[in-house]
Amino acid sequence: MTFSLGPGDVVAMTLVPLGFVILIAYILSRLLPVADPDVDTFEKIVDADADADADTSGTSTLTIVDEEIGGDTSGTLALAIEPGDVVGDYSQPWKDTFDLTFVLLMAVLLFALVVATLVTTPSLLVSGAFITALLVKFVAMTSCSLLGGVICRRFSTFDEDGYVVGSKNGWFRVNYTRKFQHFAAYMIPICFPNPPSISGLIPDLWSNFVTLFCFVILIKPLRTRYNLIMLQFISLDRPEDRPHTLKWIVMGNIIPGLTLIVLWRLVFRLTGNNENLCSIFVLITGIGDGLAEPVGIWLGKHKYKTFAFCSKRKYTRSLEGSTCVFMSGMIFPLLQYADFETRLQMWICSLLLAPLMTFAEATAPHTMDTPGLFLVGGSVILIVLSLTNE
Repeated sequence: MTFSLGPGDVVAMTLVPLGFVILIAYILSRLLPVADPDVDTFEKIVDADADADADTSGTSTLTIVDEEIGGDTSGTLALAIEPGDVVGDYSQPWKDTFDLTFVLLMAVLLFALVVATLVTTPSLLVSGAFITALLVKFVAMTSCSLLGGVICRRFSTFDEDGYVVGSKNGWFRVNYTRKFQHFAAYMIPICFPNPPSISGLIPDLWSNFVTLFCFVILIKPLRTRYNLIMLQFISLDRPEDRPHTLKWIVMGNIIPGLTLIVLWRLVFRLTGNNENLCSIFVLITGIGDGLAEPVGIWLGKHKYKTFAFCSKRKYTRSLEGSTCVFMSGMIFPLLQYADFETRLQMWICSLLLAPLMTFAEATAPHTMDTPGLFLVGGSVILIVLSLTNE
């Protein structure tokens, strides 16, 4: 049983988020210092041989020594890694990289899924409706990445191997099109759910496997051979993440994120709560965190720093970008009011999710904010429901 909205609710749902927008804008513009990118710095290794005058690609070229290389960083210029900095390449043989590990991992997952399906629900393997649903997810995912790749081809310049080295227009970054996959990985299962007659843990795991399959086809031997796959890869290949682009997005983002979605839906189901409420923190992450990066690049003046996933590299974020997460945390619980049992639950979730998920995004490692956001979002909603259920 859900509650119905009254005129007062509509007014409050409009004015409260608007009031917070005005308050945050005032704090950012009046009370906080603006970061100077030349002073607000972190350790970076700058390629001493690079000729700055010869670089016309619109991005800076940097050579970064990760902790695993064990390079001596003494006496180096301290700078923050900014969007568009080229900090690595793909010259290493693919069998010595995460690509091979990813292929082996997917083979193990496929074997385990087939066995589990044969034991529990063998009819799934011959269900036309279920197979069609999986194909729809695959086509939707690859279409999003291809669209991002086409945009990259239009507005970027490339090296001889086909990788982005700069932007033809100062406003464009691969960081924008990367969010296509980030958004699609979590929103497509919501927009294209499994048929109502097919639900449960095994179908959810198959859906997640299809999502991962859309990333495993981007490994180096395939993308260097097939132009369509290279198009998909360049749309998520941020120059500042190289050569760890695929590793970071899969191990730091997609796998833990998809795992947490499955677990939270199971927990909500077992505790008698509406599992549709899991869509709230997925939307906050997909849209709020998705907008945070482009907003931060365009409007970010108040910078702060974070480590990268499994690396000593340090990257900049902005409070302006994090504000997108804050506003999403307020708005999406209100928009999804019909899934709450009481008005009190809706407002408490809105007022708690906004600051707590913003804090989770701000403190999470670079490329690993999704699992932190999902953990905080799911925990807050479940606790609120547990404390307020009659």
